[in-house]
Amino acid sequence: MTDEPKRTLTILNNGGSGRGPSHHMAVLRCPKRAVRRAEEKAANPQVYPLKGAAGIGTVFHFFAEHYYDPNKTLDGTVVKVTDLSEESVLQDGMELWRGYRSVYPDVGMYGEVVGTEIHLDDEELRLTGDIDMVVRMDATACRTFEHLANLEHETLTPGIHILDWKSKTRMPGGSEAEVQRKWAARLQFSLYPMLWDRANPDEPCQGVLVVMPVKGLKGKPYSRERVKFYHIPTPSETRREAMLAFLTNAQALEEQAIAFPSGCEGQYDGLCQYHVLEGGDCEGM
Repeated sequence: MTDEPKRTLTILNNGGSGRGPSHHMAVLRCPKRAVRRAEEKAANPQVYPLKGAAGIGTVFHFFAEHYYDPNKTLDGTVVKVTDLSEESVLQDGMELWRGYRSVYPDVGMYGEVVGTEIHLDDEELRLTGDIDMVVRMDATACRTFEHLANLEHETLTPGIHILDWKSKTRMPGGSEAEVQRKWAARLQFSLYPMLWDRANPDEPCQGVLVVMPVKGLKGKPYSRERVKFYHIPTPSETRREAMLAFLTNAQALEEQAIAFPSGCEGQYDGLCQYHVLEGGDCEGM
């Protein structure tokens, strides 16, 4: 009698959600180049090799996705990475995941898991986003996270929260307040709640939870001090209006780039580092 063959899963990096915050930022930097790259990516989807800290983060995300979603169990599964990926990425990513899970093993610590790796696509805003995890937090889960993030009592409101993993290979520099401000300034943490709310108006997002597991110290057991927790409040009405203006401006520039595909237009003449001042096509494409 032979053992049943095990299922094999390959951890893939497909290069993002397509029209997420990074795409719109690229449009503001150089609309023609951003449009060209988006078209090429749509016409020829690629799987990118896992390398460095980003690759380790992708591996961590993979295991977190399957650990917290009961419908995505990895029992009896052989996990691998693509051939062109760095050999150490899988081992380092698994080591970070095991370290985190050894100190925070409770699947329900963030509340009820609504889903992991949720793709949202808003056709009107022409905006997409891949959300790491969505949880429905009760009062107990809120108080637990407040304790972990050193927040004041009842800072968090029960309800839907978006959770984003931000794995690191080393502790970030600066004070906790500086790191908090850095995360709060990220576009994705304003745009993701907006995306969620537009798709789920009856159960709006109450905030974003940022969980930052950091690589353990060599030769020492992994400790809770290597995991940092941050809370990003939902964007204010002023912030939401600014984000809508940002998207509108990016879309206008993108449409201009499509309408005038043969050369750079207007304010980009002579300013873009790729522009050929004597004429010709953009060197950056």
